[in-house]
Amino acid sequence: MAQAIIPVVDLGDHVWAHEIEEGCLLGGKMNDRWLKPKEMAELLQGGETYRLYTLTRFIGNASGSKPEKSGKPGGSPEYVVQMAPLPVPQKEIIAIGGQWDALPRVPRRTNPDQVVYKEAVAEVLKKKGLKNPKIKITQVVRIDLDGDGVEEVLITADTYGDKLYRHLQKRGSYSLVLLRKVINGKVETLVIEEDYFPSPREYGVPYRYWVGAVLDVDGDGVMEIVLHAMYYEGGWTSVYRVEGNKVEQVLVAGWGV
Repeated sequence: MAQAIIPVVDLGDHVWAHEIEEGCLLGGKMNDRWLKPKEMAELLQGGETYRLYTLTRFIGNASGSKPEKSGKPGGSPEYVVQMAPLPVPQKEIIAIGGQWDALPRVPRRTNPDQVVYKEAVAEVLKKKGLKNPKIKITQVVRIDLDGDGVEEVLITADTYGDKLYRHLQKRGSYSLVLLRKVINGKVETLVIEEDYFPSPREYGVPYRYWVGAVLDVDGDGVMEIVLHAMYYEGGWTSVYRVEGNKVEQVLVAGWGV
């Protein structure tokens, strides 16, 4: 059973925090309402217990501090939470303030070179004006989001890599995350996040996306999708809920300049 107040914190090493034990408060949920970071920060007293997760496993419990408004130079998140103890290394960790198992079904990484996934990416890219795109899939994650026995597929395709400076982007560059889902007996491809350079842009800033976690954030048995994003001066983390053919962003918080 989900508790009334559910904070969510990103503890990944991609977060621009001034202390290693600090994470970005994404917001959370209270009863049936998703809350922004400021709203959630006002409800937390410190000492809350969090369960820590990577993409594929639960890694332990930690205690969180009362959220602090950063106010520090250097592009830190608006609200940070200090967490202890933290496992090492902490590459990508999401903390959920609840006692249920937020990983009721475990995501499975699978072969990104399958033709069906390349064709799905190519179809989206061509619709966006990228002619003869080079297909570079970096993640394929299979997961049954709603527990109906049918797996959905998350596909990340990205040509930016770590080269996120605008002058390095070539025509045909892109980053996107797709969801392949059976809807009314037919497989459909839904775009969750996307960024494209169909032609050179003098002042274009590329945004790179990838899947960080898939978790039952609010304890209702349905798993949400956690995406990370990065650009050359910062980044952010978003949480998405899927219902039918609709993908809704329910939480988001960022850092940078």
